[in-house]
Amino acid sequence: MVPTRSRNPASARPLRRACLAAFLCTTLATASSAIAAIENPAESDFALVDRSPFPRLAPEEPPYQDTMLLAEASEIGAGPQPFLAPIELYSHPAAPRSYGSMFLKAWVPMTGVEFTLLAVTASLPKSWTGWSAHFVRDGINHFERAYTQPPHMDNDWWFHNYVGHPIGGSLYYNAVRSQGATPHQSTFFAFVLSMQWEYFFEAFAERPSIQDIIVTPVAGTVLGELSHRLTMHLKKGGTNFGEKILILITNPMHAAFAGF
Repeated sequence: MVPTRSRNPASARPLRRACLAAFLCTTLATASSAIAAIENPAESDFALVDRSPFPRLAPEEPPYQDTMLLAEASEIGAGPQPFLAPIELYSHPAAPRSYGSMFLKAWVPMTGVEFTLLAVTASLPKSWTGWSAHFVRDGINHFERAYTQPPHMDNDWWFHNYVGHPIGGSLYYNAVRSQGATPHQSTFFAFVLSMQWEYFFEAFAERPSIQDIIVTPVAGTVLGELSHRLTMHLKKGGTNFGEKILILITNPMHAAFAGF
């Protein structure tokens, strides 16, 4: 008989342990590499993106923000070249206009127009305007009463209070709205110009009117914003001759301060 070699279980344990440890190390290394590849793409992937026509931009960079704004504008049809415009916009940034500059640009001509309107109104029949027949002589006394007595409910023709003043308020509103002012800023301008008319120009003829102080800026804001939105709708994609005439009639301040 051929003698058989007896196995010693104790001597085989270190070998099995070494093989198991090598297998676990290999598995762990492979898994780590796979996870790293998911979390951090290979450098070649980044290089491929960088070679594309549209380079990567960090979110905090101004060109990235401009690109996002122009991408939104192109989505609604306001940006004809959404991928070329960001470079032009970043290279030639437009200086933002302050509300003060918009206010003055509108206030100066509007005040000049109101001086003219005051002269024209003073020359109209007194039965139509309700003003004193001796406008110049009585003007100082009227002006003093305007600042020493509270405003009153006037008895003017309804067309003056509820048609003329809302139209005038819409002109005040759109004088700055057409320049890029917000609705709140435009309402404030309409209120200031309304108070200027009541307590300076018209104060020479009569005490300030409660209806006019309220109706002019409030109704003027509503009418002005409606006409502003109509103008923006008509200007989308350009305006033809008929649309320009409609803008001139419904929103003359936009035509004066922003063009067609």
